[in-house]
Amino acid sequence: MVPLVMEIEIGGLDDAFYGTGNNWIITRPRLIADVYTLDTQLSNSFTSHVLQGRSLPFLQSGLYSMMATITSTSQFSLPINSGFTRLSTIYFSFIKDGKETTEFFHPLSQRIGNDPAGALLPVTAELDTFSWNIQCGSERYPQFDCDSVGESFHRLRVAQLIYQGSDSFSISSSQYRENRAIFAMNLERCPGVAGHTVINTRSGSQVTLNFKNLGEAKQIHVVMHYDQVLNVSSAGCEVLD
Repeated sequence: MVPLVMEIEIGGLDDAFYGTGNNWIITRPRLIADVYTLDTQLSNSFTSHVLQGRSLPFLQSGLYSMMATITSTSQFSLPINSGFTRLSTIYFSFIKDGKETTEFFHPLSQRIGNDPAGALLPVTAELDTFSWNIQCGSERYPQFDCDSVGESFHRLRVAQLIYQGSDSFSISSSQYRENRAIFAMNLERCPGVAGHTVINTRSGSQVTLNFKNLGEAKQIHVVMHYDQVLNVSSAGCEVLD
């Protein structure tokens, strides 16, 4: 259908599953895709438009992923060197000893008596010391540090545009504090309402993630969601991010 070549690297037997001694095999690999067919008249119109030296812009979404080692758990800053014209949302999660595919460690994951099988310690003002913010030039997101479990979960709901409805995540409060903690910050000025309200980080405003009291977290995984434009012309395709 298209001149496409895919290279897939398969990890070890235990890379994507809990525990050790896992055993599995791949029996029927398939590539599932959607095929769009244009009406002949519309296709000819597009072709004529492009051959006249014009271009066809398509709005798309892009993802930028990175991982870093946490060098200090008391206070840690992570600068993002890549810039984006339309940065929309930033997601991040932490890793302690597990795998980045199965563990989303929360800095407040503490159990009574340090028993691995014990109950989680209740959240108190003395224990809830983890805080974070995102700095972009002279702007801070949020304006005051996000310094509670409840606010972090609220920011995640805002990023997923489900904070006003009855929808929710399949993550319980205890799971969120243990190994299902995903943090997010929506940078749109009108989330889900108006387009082109995101921020520009290509104008010299570097993005920096700031953290305090990270507990036993050892690594951080950051995923940045941004808007991009695919510009199709007779000269080829150009991605504007």
